[in-house]
Amino acid sequence: MTPEFHNQVCDVVAKHDPAMTTDKISQKTSRKGNFVSISFMLVAQSKEHLDALFADLKEIEAVRLVL
Repeated sequence: MTPEFHNQVCDVVAKHDPAMTTDKISQKTSRKGNFVSISFMLVAQSKEHLDALFADLKEIEAVRLVL
């Protein structure tokens, strides 16, 4: 994972939750080191809010899956 990828993901999440802080972010590398999971804790305001966040995350080329 490149720092640019991490920053892209964090920028998108911060756009949807300006109160995002580093203590709400966790990162884990897969066993073989091929993938990185970045998790965020945030309070969604609505289903539309989550849909917009997911859509923006999916626009990042290196993102393979959004849950």
